[in-house]
Amino acid sequence: MGGMVSAADTTETALTRETWEEAGLQVADLQPMRYGGCLTTCWPASNGKGAGYVREQIDWYCCTVPEGLVPNNQDGEVEQFCLMDAGQLLQAMQRGEFTTEAALILADVMKLP
Repeated sequence: MGGMVSAADTTETALTRETWEEAGLQVADLQPMRYGGCLTTCWPASNGKGAGYVREQIDWYCCTVPEGLVPNNQDGEVEQFCLMDAGQLLQAMQRGEFTTEAALILADVMKLP
């Protein structure tokens, strides 16, 4: 799950909101949850005729969805949920089925070089 953290949000409120909106899950049901790290990306802005960059800081967390809980998107922003083993996940990443940011985070979770 992911989303913008506005000036009115904390990381925790954004995490709670986005976990519900994108997966229909409550953070309290996903314990233990651990802070995974921070990923910063920067790329040229697509507007402004090449003037400027988009800089994004992603604080990410890791948890396991307990057996019996099924993610269910609430806001239409998630294409699908599926359970993959490590090999299937790696193949999907290699086929480019994840955003660059998601693939980098998943690689870190999987302890890939």
